[in-house]
Amino acid sequence: MKTVILLLIAISTILAADFSSAQYQAQQRDSKLNQLWQAVTQNKNSGSYPSTVELVSIFTESMDVSLNYLSDSLPEGRKKLIHSVGVVGKVKFVAEADTPYTGLFKGADSALIRFSLAKSPNYSKTQAKNAFDNFTPGLGLKFLADGVPSANLVAMWGVNGVDTFNFFDKDMNTHIPSASGLQLKLVAKKFSSATPIVQNVGLRSFADRNQDGSSISEPKFPFKLTFRAPADIKNRFTDDFTVQYSEVFAQIQPGTTVLEVFAMDDPSTGCLKKIGSLITTSEFTTSKFGDENLFFEHQNYVNDIELHQQWSEYTPYFSFFGSNEPKKTEGKCPFASLLGL
Repeated sequence: MKTVILLLIAISTILAADFSSAQYQAQQRDSKLNQLWQAVTQNKNSGSYPSTVELVSIFTESMDVSLNYLSDSLPEGRKKLIHSVGVVGKVKFVAEADTPYTGLFKGADSALIRFSLAKSPNYSKTQAKNAFDNFTPGLGLKFLADGVPSANLVAMWGVNGVDTFNFFDKDMNTHIPSASGLQLKLVAKKFSSATPIVQNVGLRSFADRNQDGSSISEPKFPFKLTFRAPADIKNRFTDDFTVQYSEVFAQIQPGTTVLEVFAMDDPSTGCLKKIGSLITTSEFTTSKFGDENLFFEHQNYVNDIELHQQWSEYTPYFSFFGSNEPKKTEGKCPFASLLGL
């Protein structure tokens, strides 16, 4: 009976948790992480992908929530229509000693990462050649800090997915190529109601606060980030479909470098430099809360441009008709192949 009572108390605590309240935001980062992880692990069943009718409802929702809602959980009644099913784990970010960036880019010990697919995959055709526009990997990353809202980002290779069922075959970036196909262009058009820059995710909030909550008066952050799985992680996945990606993630143990993080500081050169690693501090799990409630803000890249006007010419501004290409293209780093970048 005592066990049942304790379980009911734990469940009621999670249900009552408000991950957007001022009281929650004011807490220490480890306390917030513990509460979120308790919610994540309470029900390890997966959520579900939206029906066609539910998916259409994205065109009636406000996109301001995606870009401007300071919370670690979705507003009540808001359904996760994209990246609806995934796995969640705890990670820490260990920065390279020479990173030039400020704030959380110097290191973060309280973070969540979620890996997911943008839409329901069709596994009936198992060969890699059937993966494109079908298998669409992405990630969401949340760094918690004391007394202030979390810093969040999302990253993908592309919204049309990859040409393999290997989750990490391609790097994931905070700048995503424009979509092909009418349906995806309509979704991009909807996002443009909240920001003119729909393909780039901002990074400013990772640089303007330390993990102890103190603010940075002159934040320094890169033009974009690239996430790359080390060979030992990438090789756990196969090009042809064999098992659910969640089963592979479940085998990754705490203390594993799951991603290396690279930054592009100057788009005119196109060069990437490793700035740190994401190391697991828990196992990965499927999660009802992760699929239905856990929220990752899509930082508005307009805020980044405010401090780096020179990036504007390398930034695609959305246009439903005509080109979505930036005025200038990123440079080709002359040493990329030699450095493995």
